[in-house]
Amino acid sequence: MKKSEPSEIAPRGTLIIGYGNALRGDDGAGPCIVEWVEQQQWPDVTTLSAHQLFPEMAEQMAQHERVIFVDADAATVDAVGLQPIVEASDRLMAHRCSPGSLVRMARELYGARPAAFLYTIPARCFDVCTTFSPLTRNCVRDACNALTQLLAKS
Repeated sequence: MKKSEPSEIAPRGTLIIGYGNALRGDDGAGPCIVEWVEQQQWPDVTTLSAHQLFPEMAEQMAQHERVIFVDADAATVDAVGLQPIVEASDRLMAHRCSPGSLVRMARELYGARPAAFLYTIPARCFDVCTTFSPLTRNCVRDACNALTQLLAKS
């Protein structure tokens, strides 16, 4: 990846990145929430849905003031979690990365420092299917409500 000069365009708005496999049950919570956000047509909100995070996403992050990642998490107990993302110090894997490594790349490559957060959605079922477990279904609804409140304050 080639290093770019800091963007001349001031970053604005919010980027919501939902990731996971929609064909693996609860793992599809992130993309499902992104689809819901797209239907809201909020101004200054951009969305991105993917099976996993890729280094190329750092450039899109650099164009926004705030980035919100949404992912299913088997370790999350029974409610939607929200946590700030700190810049990772680990080195990038070949074609995959973490939210923290993307934050680092946005700074190193583009001079950007978007505020970054992670919504974790409790997940229990990763079987091959396109339906959510009852817990995840309820938490997807809760995450959509939380995003509505968060974005209404912006």
